[in-house]
Amino acid sequence: MKWPIYTSPGIPECWVVNLPEDWVVNLPEDRIEVYSDPESDRYKDQTIFNPGDKVFDVSEILINRYK
Repeated sequence: MKWPIYTSPGIPECWVVNLPEDWVVNLPEDRIEVYSDPESDRYKDQTIFNPGDKVFDVSEILINRYK
């Protein structure tokens, strides 16, 4: 990955979504990788979501938005 392109301007998160038969990224199929906490030319934190994992709860986002 070309992390410095994302980390140097201070982009806080980078999401990589690899779907079945996705030939663009060489990652295991059917998974989402979230990179966060940029530091110079890389991200310090990585979270991996596999099929069936809860990525986020839309209801919590909506409730917090309209408080």
